[in-house]
Amino acid sequence: MAVNEEERWQAKKSTVLERNSFMFKNSLMSDIKFVFPNDTIIPAHKYVLAISSSVFFSMFYSDETESRNTIEITDCDAAFFLNFLRFIYTDEVYFENVDCAMKVWNIAEKYDVPLLARECVMFIDGNMNPAQSIDVLRHAREVNEKTLETACWEMIDHNAETISEDECFLRIEKEFLLSFIERSSLHIEETQLFHAINRWAVQRCKENNLACDGPNKRSVLGEDVLKNVRFSLMLPNQFTDQVVPKNILTNEEVIQEFVRFSQDYSEITRAASFCTRYCRIAGDSLNLQTGVQLSHTLTLKASKPVLLCGLQFVFEDSKETEGHLSLVLWRQGVKIKHLTAKSQAGSWNTGWSFFGENKVFFNRPISLDEDTCYTIELLGASSRSTKYYVRCSNTTGITQRASSDHYSRPTNSSRSTDVTFKFCGGLFKDHIPENPYFGLISKVLFQDFSTKQLSSSEDDIYSVSEDLYEEYLPHGVSD
Repeated sequence: MAVNEEERWQAKKSTVLERNSFMFKNSLMSDIKFVFPNDTIIPAHKYVLAISSSVFFSMFYSDETESRNTIEITDCDAAFFLNFLRFIYTDEVYFENVDCAMKVWNIAEKYDVPLLARECVMFIDGNMNPAQSIDVLRHAREVNEKTLETACWEMIDHNAETISEDECFLRIEKEFLLSFIERSSLHIEETQLFHAINRWAVQRCKENNLACDGPNKRSVLGEDVLKNVRFSLMLPNQFTDQVVPKNILTNEEVIQEFVRFSQDYSEITRAASFCTRYCRIAGDSLNLQTGVQLSHTLTLKASKPVLLCGLQFVFEDSKETEGHLSLVLWRQGVKIKHLTAKSQAGSWNTGWSFFGENKVFFNRPISLDEDTCYTIELLGASSRSTKYYVRCSNTTGITQRASSDHYSRPTNSSRSTDVTFKFCGGLFKDHIPENPYFGLISKVLFQDFSTKQLSSSEDDIYSVSEDLYEEYLPHGVSD
């Protein structure tokens, strides 16, 4: 039977991936169907499923192959399962939020698709909020996902104050409360931590129909929790006004703490003793005008370990980003994180008619090793705008066109002897070449890893001497 030109879809797909993607949700040649309680039916192909999943392979091609063409799915919604199948057919997956990624992760674990599980973990790592980190931690422990478990604790450490004030803190188990309060890395003042465990104790008393008095609260907290509260980190008046009236401590313990205050006793501090605010790299502003495309990738290398906290980037107006930015972080050419950076209130600056600047921050600082190439790749249509080119304010009468990822600008200079940065455009695996950077990221926001204190280190990505600037200036470009 002759096949007309419209039916020759195979000839129109140039790669195996394109032809495979064409079969996604396609009933053509389908030999298996997934049926859901709401009567949703998703057609699929046994061969495609089996080459991605050992579970499906055993189901369809082992010695105990089941002769059926319908599988009922009752433990997840069709939308999440469809996202799971999308990855099998197309190598792509789209997560609306962390909850979606968690559901798809469960499916990936069930059907043994480790590459998809890794994508889920990567997304959850970079997009969970403080309240979600507790539930994510539970699941990471259940499936023995050590990398995500570590990420959750980093998230909890950095956002301990926010978590302690959230309703989610009242629902945590005693085991987690103990693990939480034992940590010296929590970014929280000791008085706030005490108020949090007092709220938790009140909630447990209510649930057990107990009077919310000191002895009962002490009973539900337990001695192991109380001994990890570092009362000596409080000021004497804080201890007197905020701890003693709760009647959780015995008279002997109160006296003992006052003796410690009189002796200027000091224990191991928590992270709150360090400065936890972000250190901003200051520099000259950028004037943007309509023109050619800017680079959406920035590769950087730091002379010592730092904590990457966020970015300052440039866009035409705030509607393009709606206060957040999606990006991927690469290490030596290997994708390691899928992040969402969110702006803080008042961070949007629209001082110029052609552009705006916005500072965005990750859900927690990201550790960067020294002398290691990391690439930040901005995602989404707004970060690939073709409306801009860059004019640097510290140059005289010269405009640099950013016509590709490889028009980039390096800088070895730094106003601090502590941390020196090098920048360039594009994705590089081994080193940063001598290519200048012109792109959407104008500043990097970081902390010094070793001290976690505010640094005076300043390094403008776009600051460069005029002779170097002229050297890389494309011919025919002027102000």
